[in-house]
Amino acid sequence: MVLKFKKTRDLLLILIKTLRLLWRTSPPKLILIIIIDTLSGAIIPIGLWVWKEFIDAVTNILIKDGSIKDSLIYLWLALHFVLILLNSITLTLSNYIQNIYSSMLNKVISKNILEKVSLLDLKDFDNANIYNQIQKSNDESLTRSISLLRTLVGFIKNLTSFVGIVGILLYFNTGIVLLCVLSALPMFYISLKILNKWFEVFNMRFENNRFVRHLKTLAITNQNIKELKIYNANSFLLKTIMNILDDYLKEDKKIRRRFLIETSIVEIIDKGIVYFIKILVVLISVKSKLSIGSLTMYLTSVDNLKDSISNLLSLVSTAYEDCLYVQNIFVLLDLPVQNQNDKPDFPSDFHCIQFRNVSFIYPGTDQYVLKNLNLSLYSPQSYVVVGQNGSGKTTLIKLLLNLYQPTEGEILVDGVNINAFNQSTLFANISAVFQDFIKYPFDVKTNIGLGDLDHLSDLDQIKTAAEQSGASQFITKLPSGYDTKLQKEWSGSVDLSLGQWQKLAITRALMKPAPILVLDEPTASLDAIAEYEIYQNFRGMREDRLCIMVSHRFVNTLFADSIIVLQAGELVEMGSHRDLMIRNGIYANLYKLQAESYEKVPS
Repeated sequence: MVLKFKKTRDLLLILIKTLRLLWRTSPPKLILIIIIDTLSGAIIPIGLWVWKEFIDAVTNILIKDGSIKDSLIYLWLALHFVLILLNSITLTLSNYIQNIYSSMLNKVISKNILEKVSLLDLKDFDNANIYNQIQKSNDESLTRSISLLRTLVGFIKNLTSFVGIVGILLYFNTGIVLLCVLSALPMFYISLKILNKWFEVFNMRFENNRFVRHLKTLAITNQNIKELKIYNANSFLLKTIMNILDDYLKEDKKIRRRFLIETSIVEIIDKGIVYFIKILVVLISVKSKLSIGSLTMYLTSVDNLKDSISNLLSLVSTAYEDCLYVQNIFVLLDLPVQNQNDKPDFPSDFHCIQFRNVSFIYPGTDQYVLKNLNLSLYSPQSYVVVGQNGSGKTTLIKLLLNLYQPTEGEILVDGVNINAFNQSTLFANISAVFQDFIKYPFDVKTNIGLGDLDHLSDLDQIKTAAEQSGASQFITKLPSGYDTKLQKEWSGSVDLSLGQWQKLAITRALMKPAPILVLDEPTASLDAIAEYEIYQNFRGMREDRLCIMVSHRFVNTLFADSIIVLQAGELVEMGSHRDLMIRNGIYANLYKLQAESYEKVPS
């Protein structure tokens, strides 16, 4: 997803959007920054005029009698001192306000990005371009937005100075002003050329750079260290990273060498023009018999005008560069999402969820994962979904949770399409334990309390859930019990075994009294005793709710009201354990094979 500006209109649109973002952050502070820097810019031409008057006053006294008793000298000198002091104060004050404003902007942008990411569908996260867009927004948007703010401030300040100095030089000679402006254009052109090239490089390298950052994260993550050491995999990660960076270094040298030659030639020409302009100023001043103060003012004005023009063009280049990068956040924020506000709430007292002729293909592929699935799930009932790897078990759960939409067919809740309901209220009615559960870097009670944000700090409910899952047995032995911080990457924290983490995930699910309970391999990391205890407790957990569990351990199917057997994405069998064993089909064969694997004793 390489972004470019095809028209000036695109650039202006991004600039306007950014200015709106800056305005929404804090209108009073933005106005105050603009006022202060306008004042700061006006001080420069006023200072030139005051210094000119001071030099002329001194010159006149020296020519007359050499006395320096004239009070005008001290007046102009005092006024110049006040201007310098005022400039210093405005600069300090502007920096102070900008730093506060930057922190506010950081908060606004972070909020916008995280809120938008939370609204994206799961299918969006199957797209590498979306990941790139999110990362670009996260990495660049804040920096570039702050840079645009500073660019705006600098532009106002330099534009004020430019207008004042142009006023001084127009009175002197119009041609001087035109020469100063024209001499700055070649460097401006080169700057834009350089910016476009580096933005092109940035986009071409972005996914590889994201890959490098990911490899670095792998190399320093606590739970990875033991495996990296055993296989000496760190050396391979290091080699992979260094190869990528070496290629970049070689390419960077070629690009920078080419631009060094171009900019050096333009700078030499520019310096020559500046000194030619100064010679013209001296010649015109001598011919017009101007005072020494006037000559000094005009010479200094040429330097200041050149600086103002260069700064203005440089700021335009910087704004252009920032807009190239900051557009990423607007591309992300403009990604379409479904409007859920007008949809009715999901009915917590539903009776049946029905899959009607449902087929599904993952985005970017052409192979059916589920094919023509017809299935009815009733509440309160418990179901176990079984099948070999790749049979579509987890995909079935993702469709049930409305994380993906069926490619064909529909999912009905008491006869109404599941998409007709507000998705957030659907999620509010679901509690789940996923195989790839999250290990939150918080204390134990927060890890559990996240299952029900309304009771995040309800320690009694947290402890009840922990007792249900059996997690309380190890939690009470931790250094600070439920206040123990987790994950060794953080100060004062401890780590848990994978089985203990999984018990926390199960406890988190039990915090939420939802009418739908989804368990995707919930005991994969538990020992046999802990697993048996969990399933004994599940009998109580599944009361008054629809409970759906994915499992590869067939001993767990004995607790279910009904067993769903998938094969190659199709529903091949469904019924109780007893019924399916009598049928002696696929389920019975898989069950017997697993049972025999436990009973066989090596000879």
